[in-house]
Amino acid sequence: MPRAGLIAQNLLAQTLPSSSPQSLEQQGRELYDTGRFSEAVTVLQQSAAAYQAQENVLQQAIALGNLSLAYQQLGQWPEANQAIATSLQLLQTPQDSATRLSVLAQALDTQGNLQLAQGQVEPAITTWQQADSTYRQVNDPTGVLRSRINQAQALQTQGLYRKAIAILDDAL
Repeated sequence: MPRAGLIAQNLLAQTLPSSSPQSLEQQGRELYDTGRFSEAVTVLQQSAAAYQAQENVLQQAIALGNLSLAYQQLGQWPEANQAIATSLQLLQTPQDSATRLSVLAQALDTQGNLQLAQGQVEPAITTWQQADSTYRQVNDPTGVLRSRINQAQALQTQGLYRKAIAILDDAL
């Protein structure tokens, strides 16, 4: 399985103290990037808890998405499923800001990767179709292309090469 990237977040560009949830999240991403997944899990859990205490739902959802990715790297499927499910639940709000929708699309990408890694091909394709739609809402062509590539790769695992090619042709 290719190494999934962490959910990007550049919402806060200010310098933060080392014990802030933002600095914990940054530290968790750095640990993830260096392959120290167990340590990343611990730090990302702390970050998500700190965001929850601050009632910062969007940042908590991002931290939980990143936590799911770290769990996936460790093969801890139940924990990865719980983290991404909680992230998606937090993002189910009536407000449709571009930032929330962008984070939602990235969380759906993460969920699709998790589903495919667990052999759930059809649910993964459906999830990536939702991500595709959400990326379109925020006018993110890179995200749309990524979700289309993911769908095509999943279809290939089922031997549906022509359908995969059609999805890629449509994306281009």
